[in-house]
Formats: sequence, C-alpha cells, structure tokens
Amino acid sequence: MRRTRRIGATIGWLGSVAMVATLTATTGTGPATAAPSDVAGRPPTADQLRQTGTSQQRWLSVPQSRLVLNPIDFNSSQSEVEQNSGPDLPLAVGYYANDKANRLRDVVQTFRASSAGPAAPAAPSTQVGFADPFDDVDGWAASGADATAKGGRATVTVDGAKTWGHIQRTVTLDLDQDPYLTVSVPAATGAWSLKVNDGTLADDLKLQDDTTATGTRTYDLRKATGWTGSKTVTVSIYAVGAGKSVTVDSLVAHSDPTPPPAAGEVDFADDFTTASGWTASSKGATLTSDGTEGTLALPGAGFGYRARTVTADLSNDPVLTLDVPRTTGKWALKVALPGKGDVELQHDTTATGAHTYDLSAMTGWTGTQTFQVKLFQIGDAAGTSTTLGHLAIYPAQRWLTGASSSSTSWEPAALKFSARYGQGNAQGTDVFHGTDAFTRVVTTRNVARHGAASVIAGAVSGTATYDRRSNVVTVTQDGYTYAVATSAGRLRLFDGPAALGQLADGNTVTGGSWGVVSAHDGTTAVGVGFAVGTDDEARSHAARAARGAASSHGAARDVKTWDRYWDRYLASAPAPKDFAIHGVDAAGVTSSDVRDAYYRAWVQLEENVLPATPETGNEYAQLSTGKASLWTNGTPGISSVASWDSLLGMQDLVHTDAASAWASFQGLMAKVGDDGSLAGESLPSRKAQTAWVLYEVTGDEGKLRDVYAPLVADLRWEADHLRWILGSHDYTDERDGEFVASLIYDLGYAEKISRALGHQDDAGEWSALGKTLTADYESWFFPATGPYATVQKVYLDTSRSKAPVGSDNPAGDFLDAATGRWTDPGLAMYTTTALAIPELSDADVAKVVERFRTEYDPDQQLAGLASVAIKAPDAQLMTYGLLDRGYATEANVVINSLTRDIVRSGQFAEVYQASSGKLSDTPIARGVAPSLFGIANLIDNVWLANGVRLEAGTPTFVRTSAGLSGGVDGLSYHGHRYDVRLQRDSAVLSGDAVRLGVLPRAVALPTVGASVTAHRPRGHGH
Repeated sequence: MRRTRRIGATIGWLGSVAMVATLTATTGTGPATAAPSDVAGRPPTADQLRQTGTSQQRWLSVPQSRLVLNPIDFNSSQSEVEQNSGPDLPLAVGYYANDKANRLRDVVQTFRASSAGPAAPAAPSTQVGFADPFDDVDGWAASGADATAKGGRATVTVDGAKTWGHIQRTVTLDLDQDPYLTVSVPAATGAWSLKVNDGTLADDLKLQDDTTATGTRTYDLRKATGWTGSKTVTVSIYAVGAGKSVTVDSLVAHSDPTPPPAAGEVDFADDFTTASGWTASSKGATLTSDGTEGTLALPGAGFGYRARTVTADLSNDPVLTLDVPRTTGKWALKVALPGKGDVELQHDTTATGAHTYDLSAMTGWTGTQTFQVKLFQIGDAAGTSTTLGHLAIYPAQRWLTGASSSSTSWEPAALKFSARYGQGNAQGTDVFHGTDAFTRVVTTRNVARHGAASVIAGAVSGTATYDRRSNVVTVTQDGYTYAVATSAGRLRLFDGPAALGQLADGNTVTGGSWGVVSAHDGTTAVGVGFAVGTDDEARSHAARAARGAASSHGAARDVKTWDRYWDRYLASAPAPKDFAIHGVDAAGVTSSDVRDAYYRAWVQLEENVLPATPETGNEYAQLSTGKASLWTNGTPGISSVASWDSLLGMQDLVHTDAASAWASFQGLMAKVGDDGSLAGESLPSRKAQTAWVLYEVTGDEGKLRDVYAPLVADLRWEADHLRWILGSHDYTDERDGEFVASLIYDLGYAEKISRALGHQDDAGEWSALGKTLTADYESWFFPATGPYATVQKVYLDTSRSKAPVGSDNPAGDFLDAATGRWTDPGLAMYTTTALAIPELSDADVAKVVERFRTEYDPDQQLAGLASVAIKAPDAQLMTYGLLDRGYATEANVVINSLTRDIVRSGQFAEVYQASSGKLSDTPIARGVAPSLFGIANLIDNVWLANGVRLEAGTPTFVRTSAGLSGGVDGLSYHGHRYDVRLQRDSAVLSGDAVRLGVLPRAVALPTVGASVTAHRPRGHGH
C-alpha cells in the first residue's frame, strides 16, 4: 500500500538571516562514511554528520522552503548517489507550487571548456532553395492580423476582434532538391502554427499544430505532404488568440536536414518509415508507421512505452536527436543499459519539434554501448498519441567536457564536491540562500590555461528569456518561474545542450540551456531563485532572489549560518543516552552508527517542513511525507501531506518545532469536509493520537479546541470507511483489519481528548464505538477455515466469485467456507496490530500471537517479519501491543532488529524488506523514499530502548529488557522540560517539570515490559 509553521521574519533561533544552499553531485567511492561522534557526549554538530561515499544522502532542503535539491525518483533502480551524480556535476531541483511537486533536471552543471567561447558554427554545406530573412513583409498577405517587420523580424498580431489571424505567401520549390523547410520563431505570446497548400487541397495541411513553443523547427515537406518535384506552395503562418502575436525571423527551404547531419556521419538512425525494431512495450503502447512517420499511441490513460535496442559508440557519437512533429498528450524519452535502471533524457512534455540531447554527458556512458531507447506516451485520458519524425545518434564537436573523476559530500548545511579534469581541478559548494534561492560556487585551479575556461551551465525547463541589462536569465514554467544570475561574466543562451555550444539566435530559447564562461581561474557563483506564478511580480521576485544568491562571499556566510542553525537545532532534539543494539546480533552496527542515524533523522524531519501555500488555499505550514520524494497523493491543497506518514512525523516534530507540528495538523484538519472525509488517499487513523501527543507535549489547549470539531467528524467518517481508498480502489464491502485496529487504538486517545475538553458525551461515544469495533474485529478477522488463525481483510459481499484485488501474501486469497466471504490473509505485520486493541479477547489474542510467531525470528533481518514488507505504523502498534500484552522479550527483539536494519539500509523509507535469509546481508529500503515512516520508526525505537514511550504523549516509561541504564534528555510535558534516567527498577526524572511539581521525581518500574505513566504529585495541576 503506498500508499507548518508559517515563515515570517525569523527562522528558528537565528532570527532574520540570509541562508544559502549548496548543490553537488558526483560519484564517490566506498560506502557512506560519517565523521566520528562521541556517543557518550553531547549531540553531534552538523559537521559531524557529514557523509561521503556511495551511500551518502544527496538531497538537501531547509525548513519552510518549497525547494529541494537533488530530489529522488524512488521508482528508479538507481541509488540516490547514482541519480544525482555525473561528470557534469549535475544538480536537479524539486519545487512545490500549485499543489504539484515539479522535478527539474540539470538545473546547474559544471564543465571545462576547450576555449573561452563556443566556436562559430561552420558554414552550412546545405543548399538553400528559398530564404526569407524578414527584413520586411513584402510578398506576405495578412488576414485577420497585422504584420510588421523590424530588425530582421516579422511580428504577426491577431486583430482584437479575431481568435486567430495569419500571413501567407506563395513560393516555388524544387522538393526533390530542397525538401526541408525550417522556420525560426524567437517569441510568441500565444500559440502559433504553420500550414502549406499546393492549391489542390480543400484545407491547408498543418506542418505544425498549435504550439506555444519557440525556437527553430525543421519539417520534411516530402514526408509530410507526399509532394515531389517542382511545386508552387502557399505557406501560412498563424497566430492564435485575440491580441496574441508570433515573431518570425527566418523561413528557409534547404537540401539537407539540420539536425541530424548527413547520413554518412550518423551512427544510428531511424526515420520511422517502418516500426520494426520497436518490440519491447508496456501498458499496451503501440508504435505504427504509415510509411512516412511513426505514431506512438496508448490505448488507455496513464503511461506506456515502446523500446528498441541500439548499439552506438558514444565516445565518437555522443548526441541524440528526436524529432516530434506533434502530440495529443505528453511524451518522454529514457535510455537504459541491460539490467540497469532508466536514465531520463526528457521528462514528460508536450513540446514538439527536434530535440537534441548530449547522451554521453547525461548518462556518463562512453565507448561502444548497447542500450535500450524507450519512447513513452503519457495521457490523462485514453487514446493519446505522439508522431515521430526521426531519431538519430551522431557525432558532435563538444565545446564542453565533464570531469574525469569527482567526489561529493553531504552536510546538513551544504552539498560539496571536488572534480579533476584532464587539466586542472575544481571545488564547489551548493547552499541555500534563504528559502527561495540557492547558490553554486565553483573555484577552479589550472583549468583556465592555454585558452581554456570553466563553465557553469544549466538546462532550461520551459522558456528562457535573457535580459542583457540585468544579466539575468528568467525561465517560466507551468505555474512557476525561476531565474539565474551570476557574480561575474555574461550569461548566454544555447539551442540544445550547452556542451554542444550552439548559441541561440536571440534572447529567448525553449528547451535549450544557459551558461556563463570563466576565462580565468578563480571563484564564480551562480544564484538560482524561484517564485510561484509567471506574472511580472513572480519574475521580479525570482530575479531578486537569484541576484541575492549570486555571491561567493554570501555563499560562504550562508554555509556558516546554516551550520549554526543546524547545530542549535540538533542541540534541541531530545537526546537518548543509550544507542547500543540490545537483545539481537548487532550485525556490525555500532552505537555511533545508530546515534548518527538518529540525529540525521531529526535533520530530515525539519527539512521536510514546507511553507504555507496561499495559491492552494492553505494558510498553514506543512510537514511533507517526503519532500525529496516529491510525493503528492494527499488531500488536494496540501497534497504533500499524507494523513498517516505525516501524522507520525508531527508526533516527533513537536519536540523540536512545535509551531510547525501544530500548524501542519491544523492545516490537515482544516481540509476535513462537511461529511468528515479528507480527500485524497484514505489511510488508517492516527489523528486523535497525534492531537493528544501535540497537546500533552505543549499544553496548548486552545489549539486542541480548534481542531476538535473536524477531528470528531473525521473519526465518525473513519468508522464507516474501514478500508484503503485511492482512485478506483474503493470496495465498499472490504474490511481491513489494519484500519479497524488502528481506529480502535485511536479512539482511546479520542476519549482522553473529549474528557480533557469536557465533552463527556463524546467520550462515551468513543468508548462504545471502540467496543463495537472490537466485536466486529473478532467477527471478521478470525476465520473458521483457511490457512491462518487470523487474517487482514475480508469482503462481506458473499456473491463475489473472487477477491477484487490480489493479496500481499504469497498464499493468496481464499474463500472462507464457513462465512462464504473471500478472505485475504495479509501479512503478520498487519494482523499483529490487533494486539493494540485493549479489549480483544484472550482467545483471539492467542491467535494473533500464533500468527505472529509464524514469521517472527530473532536471528533474521527485521526479526523475520519482512519477507514481503514491514512499515512504521504497523511495527509501532505491533510493538506497543507486545509490550502491553506481556511479550517484552519479543518486543525488545522487534525494537532492536528494526533499529539495526533501518540503520543498515542507509535510507529512511516507507517500507523495509529482508533482502535474503542471511542476517549479514543488507536489508532493502523501498516504497516512497525518503519517507517520514522510516524517521518515525527509528526515533520511536531508540526512545523505547531508552525507557520512554513517545506515542503515549503523557510521560510514560518502560524497561524493555533487564539491566537497561539509558534515558532521554530534553523532553517536554505541557511546555515544561524534563530529563529521565533509567536506574535499576525505576525512572528518575529531573528538570523544570519536576522542580515546578508538574512531574514526580521518580517512577517505579518493577517489572520488565510493564509501562507506567507518571502522575502529577498531589495538589499540582498542569
């Protein structure tokens, strides 16, 4: 099952500060390593959490920022480092705007240049049969539009009363000698199109469908029309939309296609005159040919691909060009080596025309390689298609080259890298400047010698415009804007990848790139700023942010500022005293390993905080499910917030950032509908527990009262929808034990909240509902027949001939002969959550434990419970239930096994899975990653091993095994700080909460596994 504190004048404890973020990606060697930490001492500093190597964290963000550097594609088979590394030191960006998480590749890259500027393009060898440079518009007739010419450009503007207008002229062409027609469109305020007619057609033939894309487009007239020989052709250029305009600066008929080059220079070419070779496919995608061009089609909605295998020498022929004349949906382009994950060359796009990619630079591949080329069709509706003109892999004279070797490191404050070239070396840093911008700083040594130079560049996602006066490139996208500025040198625009040095003709480019050249060694800074929207205000905001970030001295200050921020944040995190693995084989995991992972979890937790999003109607900060994962299946308006994962994160975040924890919960409750539902993915309830934990830690009764009404409505809705709901998965007769057990558990907290706020009738309702659901659980999930004593799901409709969906259990679904219900046994991970149901009968408890023991194995990865999967919320309820039912030994094994293996996996993920039956092998982290589930599970387990039950809210203590002597400093109860130490058979408390009489000085813990809640000394209130 897949499944905010608002920013103001201050950030954290540092006041009004400018903050900068450092971006870097390259390949390291060896496993992730971190600076050693003093386990017995204070929390580590940010610098001590530094990581290097192949398992290092590569993503970076800061609290209250919509930006994340190096977001992760959790569906990729590539590691986090592999996704965010390469010779060009690429930096990707994720940006949250308009309830979408936008992914931008290669926003910043770094190269060595063979010269201080790209070579002038060679004189074309192609024959030109006709050319109009648009020095004037003589010969062009206008209809429904006004046409003017100035400076070698013609602008066609639609009359205000019209919805479209055009200009046209008649040209005689020899299509046998000059079959190619190229138009250059440097600017358009709306859509435009291009049509031709030889006088025999009832309707003009569209060479170019309506598009807003600008740049140069080449069309094969013979292929598009079937015409040959000498033809007199009427060419029409249309502008679409009242008052809209299109600007054209050349129209040329010529002999050879550009690109690709002459056929003799092409390593591989496919003109799609047949569809042979494109045999691999997914989701029913088809690729057909009419003899002149190909059509990639998808019968349903979603996405699918067709693929073919290609062999090419990428050292000699590094460039790939794909011509897409038109599309009715979106398309994408990926490549993959055998047995390896996909490398994306082109993300989902509606853009048409010829698209060029530096295949070798984007993949890191050199020499002769055999690989798959995958063409994807994407459509929100069924039946979309994309027309394919030609695909070619061919040589190019590279102006820029990547590093011969490189390494990277991650710190909470910045990403850093170093690189070596055939001549010279470079060092760099990527760091946030505030929350809306980041800086890349590059310092070179011996790179700019003998006429060479260094170049910082980036791919354009959208349409880029260069303003010579401010020396800023501004890029507009779907609903947001970003801008690029530099500390030195003039920015330039390129058609296609910057490495190919094809300078753009003009100050606007779509789908090209930008770059800045440093002809001398030294330090250069590039700032990139973002803003929501595409209007003048957004463009101005993005440009100001970029200019503010374009300073090497400012970047150095920003690194120090963020270092101080994270040092103080880490010092505020609750500090456990014991990080050792107890009761199971540590499998090489040390106390230092656990400690550093624990504090990195707190850093990631705070990094996940997003700001309020006024454009979606949300006034509250948000705790995203996984900011770097770009997950957005949550409630519309706050789609990054999962009503399960984020709740567990809020229960942790309240200890370090109470304002953001409360804000995110308030924002979630604000989205509860009149019927009590939350739109988006429906997940098991932990909302009442979260509200209670936030209240008990902070003592903020006002906020608890504010969220009470929507909380009540939602709990009632949950009671009527005891199943997972997402999209078409909504089976009204489905009953899921994971949902039922979680709701019963949550109702216990709801009862506490109602009594605390004086709603005694509601408290009675929750108590009665809990009893009813417990009886239902016993009736539904303990079948009289079948392979298991207890199961996860049943379908109440006995007329079903089969279960509507498959089971996670390899044994599959079965029909319970006694009830006639289709039944899904699920996994022990799910069924053991029933131990958290307080009034489950002893007989049924025994059945739950029996099922648990069929998988439980202390000597296996993840205690044997994850041959398929285990995830935080289920592991938590399992652990709490084992403790409360007297199974302390088993609970201790689960706690320590999961801690050990989360640390060994190297990632905070949604789901963990055993990689094999050998304990020495590394467990698998999968599902959404990064995810708050992994963070919450680790923090919760470390606290339990130190005697503290985080989930209770009210201070509650337990000894999970005999002889523990840990504890946790820096806890809070109703806003009062306290520390706790385990000493023999008691928990000794100290701090303000004790000094003020809010908590007692000690709590007796005579029995291992028995939890005891601290009660206030007599005569003291909160």
